[in-house]
Amino acid sequence: MQSRAKSHLESFTNIRWILSSGGALSEIQSDSIDFVFSYLVLQHMPSKELVCSAVRELIRILRPGGVFLFQFNGSHQPTMNWRGRAITSVLDGLASLRLHTASRLMARITGIDPEMVGKTWRGAALTSAEIGNAIRSAQAEPIEFPGVGTPLAWCYGRKLLEARE
Repeated sequence: MQSRAKSHLESFTNIRWILSSGGALSEIQSDSIDFVFSYLVLQHMPSKELVCSAVRELIRILRPGGVFLFQFNGSHQPTMNWRGRAITSVLDGLASLRLHTASRLMARITGIDPEMVGKTWRGAALTSAEIGNAIRSAQAEPIEFPGVGTPLAWCYGRKLLEARE
């Protein structure tokens, strides 16, 4: 993804490219970023704890007064519909039995990237209250939650200027 983005944005000189593990942003200093944006990332994380940890990490790198905007799965179920969960469960099951050729063939037939077999995350669903608690624990304030109750819920807010006691 970075290679593709770099090729499209090569004329920009104000971009610092960082490859991260996805679990933490330790490569980025605390209180160093003015704006944090995340789209189609958090809903693929497998647990609520990991999503909340990622939200706190996004806020950690924000400067006091900095703003954030991120999308998360705010529905009441994992991001994939039942068909997607069923298909990927079968494919992942075949891969776990070391039937890689069969799993890749079935993936091609069902229109799924064969390279993703065994690597899919079904993603945790969180309420806006759970996201709000993670945000407040990181010394920030959510401002609004557009799309509450949907797989494409959003949250935007601001990091507090001074930490709360």
